Amino acid sequence: MFSQDFKKVLDEAIHASKADIEKVKKSDHPDEKPLIFEGAIFSSLYEGFTSYTIKSVKVQDNTAEALVAFEYNMAEPKVTWMDTVHLTNTEKGWRVDNVTFDTIGNSNDLRSRLTEFVQNTK
Repeated sequence: MFSQDFKKVLDEAIHASKADIEKVKKSDHPDEKPLIFEGAIFSSLYEGFTSYTIKSVKVQDNTAEALVAFEYNMAEPKVTWMDTVHLTNTEKGWRVDNVTFDTIGNSNDLRSRLTEFVQNTK
């Protein structure tokens, strides 16, 4: 599902989260909250989405960008936004390489969000 490079970033973030959980457990304050993944990390909106539509896909050589329209209708007013999924064509087929978030997100893209998460655990 993910490119090798992106899977490496994702695995580093998962490892950093697990390490912080263990660090907090063994600390003088084991009741403190460790750094963990919260919310829908693959989407701009923390709460996630209730529906999506792929609006367009642009392919250039071994890369592609899929513009995806999302909606979250579990609150009033409903929230809509567009994220861009970046793909790369590997020997195993198309793989997700990053997600660029809409302006409603708290970071520019998923790769940056995961890298910042790892940095914050150090």
